[in-house]
Amino acid sequence: MRKKGLLKKLRLCGIFNGLDDSYLNAVEKGMSCAQFRIKGANSLDSLRLIKAKMEYLIRKGITVLINDRIDVAFTCNAHGVHIGKGDFNVHTARAVLGRHRIIGKTVRDVNEAVGAQEEGADYVSVGPIFRTDIKRTLRPVGLKMLSAVKDSVKIPVTAIGGINFLNVRRVMDTGADGVWMMSAFREA
Repeated sequence: MRKKGLLKKLRLCGIFNGLDDSYLNAVEKGMSCAQFRIKGANSLDSLRLIKAKMEYLIRKGITVLINDRIDVAFTCNAHGVHIGKGDFNVHTARAVLGRHRIIGKTVRDVNEAVGAQEEGADYVSVGPIFRTDIKRTLRPVGLKMLSAVKDSVKIPVTAIGGINFLNVRRVMDTGADGVWMMSAFREA
């Protein structure tokens, strides 16, 4: 599938630990894109963890991204990578992955979103939108910031942080292209 088609799948997205099997529940809930976090594992361990899961998800028509690990995304032939603040920059990711793979970047405000777009990111993820146990030290940016980012860039804008099946409609009503959920899929 071409990159444009893969980007359209950034609607209901799940984030999973490499060891976590909650991605199976997420498939049943209609997940269209999966992102695997494999922090702390060496590349060989990461490849083993992700490969079978990725193949299963691709057979189901789900876009698969790797969080932060450009090396793993390249070696596994994932659809792309999502990079956070303080991780590799978009230029480095693009040099390794090429122009046909998706590169997303986490942002917290309009300036960061515009910068990511100028750097060549294919999409941005704004957040955390709501308070979340995963990013306890970060203050939520809220729905108004999400809407402001959406109005300021031409690339797809997704939302992350504290999103669940009870508040997802409010998030999508801002015009966001999609949402990322982690805990919601484990609890569903």
